[in-house]
Amino acid sequence: MINFLIADSLAFRIKDLRYCSDYVQEALDIHESIKAALNDGTIGLKTGWGLMSALRAEAEAVREFREERENVLQI
Repeated sequence: MINFLIADSLAFRIKDLRYCSDYVQEALDIHESIKAALNDGTIGLKTGWGLMSALRAEAEAVREFREERENVLQI
């Protein structure tokens, strides 16, 4: 049960990434949390891999969104 709660908490932090003012630092913090949970056996490899993939995709989406927004604001 604890594994599920930790994985769910990390997934929630990933989902909230788009609302962070410093999303790069938050993404790095989440990445370190996932690595720590993997290293101490709190979450399994499949869960960790899924969370890392979700983090990567969300960070890329946030980056693209912010770049587009900046381009629109410059026009």
